[in-house]
Amino acid sequence: MHQDSLCVDSTSERNRVQWFIRSGTSAHLALSGAPGGRRCGCNVPVTTAEGNCLSLSHRLCMTMTLEHWEEARRLIEGKNFAHFATSMPDGSPQVSPVWIDHEGELVLVNTAEGRLKLRNVTKRPKVAISIADQDNPYNKVLIRGTVVEITKDGAEDHIDKMAMKYRGLPKYPYRQPGISRVLIKIRPTSISL
Repeated sequence: MHQDSLCVDSTSERNRVQWFIRSGTSAHLALSGAPGGRRCGCNVPVTTAEGNCLSLSHRLCMTMTLEHWEEARRLIEGKNFAHFATSMPDGSPQVSPVWIDHEGELVLVNTAEGRLKLRNVTKRPKVAISIADQDNPYNKVLIRGTVVEITKDGAEDHIDKMAMKYRGLPKYPYRQPGISRVLIKIRPTSISL
């Protein structure tokens, strides 16, 4: 079994592990479960009948499920700002507050040509996004994913849609002549709450 992880096969064990996580305890616990062929989102062997895995190093390991996507979608559809993390050429993080949207199960970020985040994702497509509920910032979702498409198609209409959502304006008021809008489409690879 992976030294930072454990798999649990009963509700009582899962509750005990969740108590350790909530209390901030970082001890490694030895619970039931043995290495096997199936793996969770943290690439940890899962052999229990329920297929549950908790990774203490990741606080609570959750692979993308419909349940998690629904919570992510709820926060995306709300008037909540997101923080979009990309990687600089030297590997250091770059984070931008952004308006956020989705198209099916793809997450959308609208930006302008020439922006740093666009240059970053063009060369390094792995990204992370955090979204907190504006009414309760402790209610949040963290999305890791890969940029699967960068397009100008529909980007101008989309920024107007975002201006209506976030500012109540029918048209995006900060357009700059000669600078096109671009849609960054991200496929989530993991979602955690």
